[in-house]
Amino acid sequence: MAELDLNKKFETELSVQDKVVLDQRNELYAIRLVATNRQLHLKVSAIPFKANSFFNPSKMLAVFARLGVAGSVDKVALEKFCQDVNEGEAVEDVLVLTGKLPEEGVDQKLKFFAKPSTAEQPSAEVFDEQRDYHNLNLFENVKKNQLIAQVFPATEGVSGKTVLGEYVDAKQGASFKKPVRPGENVFTDDAGYKFFAGIPGRIVYDRGKRIVSVSDHYLIKGNVDYTTGDVDFVGSVEVMGEVTDTYNVKSGKFISVRGHVGNCRIECEGNVEVHGMDGRERGKIYCGGSLKAHYLHGVDVDCEGDVEILAECVNCKLRVEGGVFARTGVIIGGECVALKGVEAKDFGSDAHVATRVVAGVSYSVQLAISELRAEISELNKQSDVMTKKLDIFVINPRALLALNDAGRENIKLMAQELKGVMVRKDAASEELKALVKES
Repeated sequence: MAELDLNKKFETELSVQDKVVLDQRNELYAIRLVATNRQLHLKVSAIPFKANSFFNPSKMLAVFARLGVAGSVDKVALEKFCQDVNEGEAVEDVLVLTGKLPEEGVDQKLKFFAKPSTAEQPSAEVFDEQRDYHNLNLFENVKKNQLIAQVFPATEGVSGKTVLGEYVDAKQGASFKKPVRPGENVFTDDAGYKFFAGIPGRIVYDRGKRIVSVSDHYLIKGNVDYTTGDVDFVGSVEVMGEVTDTYNVKSGKFISVRGHVGNCRIECEGNVEVHGMDGRERGKIYCGGSLKAHYLHGVDVDCEGDVEILAECVNCKLRVEGGVFARTGVIIGGECVALKGVEAKDFGSDAHVATRVVAGVSYSVQLAISELRAEISELNKQSDVMTKKLDIFVINPRALLALNDAGRENIKLMAQELKGVMVRKDAASEELKALVKES
C-alpha cells in the first residue's frame, strides 16, 4: 500500500457530550477512542498510514483494559474494524463496546380484565356499510366476585454504567396523581390493587376521578341502533328512545323502552315494558316476568307472567302462562293462548278478522306434549326397524352362526340399542300421560 498523508484527520466532529478516551497518532496510524451517547458507547476510529498488522482484537481488548474501559464487546464489529484497517482502509465511528444501559422504570398502570363502559352515550358517526354494527361490544358483562381490574404499581429504574465505569441514573416509573379507588359494587384485596365485582353487571370507569364501579343498570339515552349495536346485558336495560329494526335487546333483569320498538327481538328474564312494538310478523318478545305495552302489532310473544295491553293487540301470537288483560283495549286477529284467562274490551273487528282465543291452557305444557308425541313417534319408527332386523335371529337363532364375528357384534349392539329405545319410549309415554292429565 502506498503511503498516505500523515496529516489526514478524522472527519467526524465530536459533540460536547462526547469524551475522547484515546487520541494517538504516529507514523503507522492514527487512532481515536470516543465515549459517546452519555458515555454508554465506545466508538473507535483509525486511519492507517502504512500496511501493518498492528490491529487485532486481542491487542484492542488489552488497550481497552489499560484505559479502564469496560462493557459488552461486539466481537464481530471489532474483528471487522481490525481487518479493514489492516487492509489500509480508514474507518470511523465503529461501535465496539457498550456499557450497561440503564433500565427505565415502568409507569403505574390500570389493567381491566373485561371491557369497561363509560357513563357517556356513544356518539353518532358516519355510517359504514362494511362494518358490523350489531356487534359493537361496547362493554362486557362481568360476574359476581370476578376479578375485573388490577393496579400495577410503578417500578424503580435500574441504574446503568458507562464504559468508563460511572453510574448512569435511570428514569423512575411515574405513579398516578390520583389513586384508583373502588366505587359502587366493587371491593378490593387487602393490598388495594385487585378490584372485584360485587354484583353481576358492567364495569363503569370514571377516568377523571379514577373510580372503578359495577352497575347492574344500563341507560341508553337515545335509540338502540348502529351507535349502540345489539344489547346483551345481565342487568336491567332502560331505553329512552326507540329500538330500531333488526337491533335486538337482551336483559337478565328488566327492560323498559319509552319509544317505539321495530322488527327485532326483545328477550328478558324479568319484566318488559314497551310503549309499543310493530314486529311486522317477525318481531319477537320473550319475558320471564310480565309484559306491559300500549300496543302490539304483528309480534310473537312468549310470556311467563301476565300481559297487559292498554290500546290494541293486532295480528299477534300470544303464548302466556299468566293472563292477558286488555280491559281498555282490543285484540284483533292472530292467536291468544293464556293459562289464566283473557280479558279485553273487544275481540275481533267489523271486517271479521279471524281471532283465536284459548283460555285455561298452558302453552308450555302444550308445547311439551307436542314434543313428546313427536319423540314417541320417532322412537316407534326406530324400534320397528330394529325389531324387524332382529326378528330373523329370534325366529332362527342358527342364523347367527352364519355371521362372522363383526356381524354378531353388530347384532349384539343393535339389541342393546333397541333396549335403550324401549326404555326411553316408556319414560316418554309416562311423561306424556302426566302432562295430558295436568292440562
